[in-house]
Amino acid sequence: YLPATGPDLGARILAEAVGPILGQPIVIENRAGAGGNIGTRVAAAAPPDGYTLLYTGTPLAANMCLYKAPGYDALNDFHHVMRLTRSDVALVVNAESDIRTLDDLLARLKAGKGQVDYASGGIGTPSHLG
Repeated sequence: YLPATGPDLGARILAEAVGPILGQPIVIENRAGAGGNIGTRVAAAAPPDGYTLLYTGTPLAANMCLYKAPGYDALNDFHHVMRLTRSDVALVVNAESDIRTLDDLLARLKAGKGQVDYASGGIGTPSHLG
């Protein structure tokens, strides 16, 4: 993930709390790109010595379906240790829009009146899949 994004900040908060307990620093190394596949491939190829941890989310599993060859097997290359965070996804529109409810949005989409644009965090993210 990119620096200063939710997963990056979560990993840094965890590292700050756990480092003193372990008696050693934890280094956060961001390897963003390809929907999370670049960093995930690095973690999958790391020696199984317990010194490389992968802080990830939805893309770990989603990328198995979204990419022909993500470079790892989510089911066999990793062991889930724990769930650290949970987040919600919100659907919002410009406050000046005439859309006030989901039904309003669906009606606009069904009417086919022009293009409807949306933004997401990238391929395989919860906002993209939603």
